[in-house]
Amino acid sequence: KAMESWHKVSPREVSLRWLAYHSRLRPVDGIVLEPATSEELKADVEAIAKGPLPDEILKEVNRAWRAEEDDAVHGR
Repeated sequence: KAMESWHKVSPREVSLRWLAYHSRLRPVDGIVLEPATSEELKADVEAIAKGPLPDEILKEVNRAWRAEEDDAVHGR
């Protein structure tokens, strides 16, 4: 089910929405956007405006992060 949701949301959008709504950023912090075109800037702003990630995508992102973090800690 989580993979079905991924097909509707690009990795770029997942990254931006995760940073904006699920990371440790505080309200006084910001996200630096570096789009190559004005269309990318518009898409980035629209992606962030969609709000927090759906639970199934957030769970998958968190699972992947924990796996990578564990590998880094154990030198894998």
